[in-house]
Amino acid sequence: MPPRTIDLVKTWLEESGLAFGPLFRPVNRWNQIAADRRLTARGVYDIVTRRVKQAGLDKASPHDLRRSFLTYLLDNGEDLYSYETLVKAITDTTRRYLRHQKRRNRAAADKIDF
Repeated sequence: MPPRTIDLVKTWLEESGLAFGPLFRPVNRWNQIAADRRLTARGVYDIVTRRVKQAGLDKASPHDLRRSFLTYLLDNGEDLYSYETLVKAITDTTRRYLRHQKRRNRAAADKIDF
């Protein structure tokens, strides 16, 4: 992970007081962390949707983030097959749409302020 990401995860662990279990857990509207549950796919979708709006983007989904991450890895010389577990299935179609996204991904990433 990039150093900034490591710092953010460390901060999350320190501030959340989590010592075991899932790393990412739901946080309710009163900012209480669910101690016994993991963040669901729907929770991830809701977070992504909210951040996309904050970044002023038209539309994006968790799938777009996964695709962008894989494109980033490929653009930086990583072997796609080394990261096969990140996606349910890597097909020829997936490989095709991963190749042409670098500019769009960079523009979107530049709009997000962590």
